[in-house]
Amino acid sequence: MRASRCLVASLMLMAAAAEAQSDAADAFARGGVAFEAERYEEALSEFRRAYELAPHDAVRGSIGRCLERLGRFAEALVEYEAVAESDQVPEADREHARELSARVRARMEALQPEAPDEEPAEVEERTVSPIDDPIVTDPRPSFPSWLTATGSVVAAGAIGSAVGVGLRGQTIEDDYNAAPSRNLLDRGRRFQRTTNTMWGVAITAVVIVIVDMIVRLRR
Repeated sequence: MRASRCLVASLMLMAAAAEAQSDAADAFARGGVAFEAERYEEALSEFRRAYELAPHDAVRGSIGRCLERLGRFAEALVEYEAVAESDQVPEADREHARELSARVRARMEALQPEAPDEEPAEVEERTVSPIDDPIVTDPRPSFPSWLTATGSVVAAGAIGSAVGVGLRGQTIEDDYNAAPSRNLLDRGRRFQRTTNTMWGVAITAVVIVIVDMIVRLRR
């Protein structure tokens, strides 16, 4: 019974995590739509919501792009530098983030006021590239894969079946103790075998989900 409770608790935690990741994917998608429509405050809110639900540094790149569009360069720089040093994104994205960090620093320097009572120094003419599209990143490793989603559903169904069949088996056992018969004994054994099978399926599904999540988080 203790093992059953632990398994149920583990499944509930995984189901909650899967739901949070699904919500994060929806928030990220809404953020992308808002960004394309140049609603940067809305996009920033959605991207931050996605990051809160399923933290992944790829999302920080998109947060940085919103902050840069809003002129909040210091905050954007923090996000870009986090992506540049992250091991959760490909090297191409880290390099792109380093380029964006350099560009933001240039913009910040250009906005600094000149020191008073000093002869203006010659400033080399600098061409600042226009803000391009958001970093092309793939935040999906934080979101549930088909294997995780399927395993969670299978585990939930197996646990529900195991509990239901187990309760019925307990009723048959009580009837047998009250009035023993060969028929009740055989029925009780069948229910016990079915219950054990369902728990085996549930445990297998939970293990598959855990392994899949660990592998995806290490990518």
